[in-house]
Amino acid sequence: MNDKNSPPLAASQQCNSVQLTVRETTAEQVPPLPDPEIYRAYFANPHDYVRAPQDAKAGHFQEIVLDLHTKELFFHGWDWRVPREDRLPNPKACPFFAVFHWLKVPDVISWTIDSGIPVAERPYLTLDQGNAFAHRLAPLAEILLANLLPVPGTDTRDWSAESASAALDIQAACTRYQYPPRGRRPELVNMHEAVAVHADFVRPAWAQWTVRDLDEVADYLNRFGLRNNPPIAQALEFDPQTPRASLVGTRAWLYENRNNARALPSPAPQ
Repeated sequence: MNDKNSPPLAASQQCNSVQLTVRETTAEQVPPLPDPEIYRAYFANPHDYVRAPQDAKAGHFQEIVLDLHTKELFFHGWDWRVPREDRLPNPKACPFFAVFHWLKVPDVISWTIDSGIPVAERPYLTLDQGNAFAHRLAPLAEILLANLLPVPGTDTRDWSAESASAALDIQAACTRYQYPPRGRRPELVNMHEAVAVHADFVRPAWAQWTVRDLDEVADYLNRFGLRNNPPIAQALEFDPQTPRASLVGTRAWLYENRNNARALPSPAPQ
């Protein structure tokens, strides 16, 4: 298992400097690891899963968490000894999803680590290994944070292709195969990049729409903007049907576009 001296997981992407803290998790903050002998003994014989010992039902309880407000990255483990239905969820936490979840960035993002007793490629991480893993992911988390887009007039943020790609790289590192980072995905296109190569798909009426209407069109563009505007993908030289292909940063661009239109002086009367 890698430690803090292992090469950090990073990819070549342009980003501004961000002060990220890797918070060291302590033994009091995570449960003990499940007993592998209890697990093996249970699954070696006919069993009733409902009445299985909790060690055999621990599942993927380890995760990496990024708090966007405190800019802290840390290793976390749910208490597998507590039945899932009785656990108190973090009301702020949101698992990282793809592909069509690029509109709003949650306050807290979590990535499940694909670890476990039966996972030969990635047994459960010890506390030291979990903390070391968080340190290795720190460069990717910094890229994610540095490239988030502010949504004008709100206290929310939007994804960019760069930040979303970094989030996908963290997700890949958390799999049992620990895939290396790929960096910026060409199939994720920032809205401002799309406008630069295909300005005709922009509707002038967007500058006058309400927040609710803008959020709806942001979602639509995020999901279908590339598919319905082939010139964007053609100009950027990739197939718009590529899995995960998506316009990103649509909400931030639409809000900024409306703000810019409102800042323009009214035309003088003729």
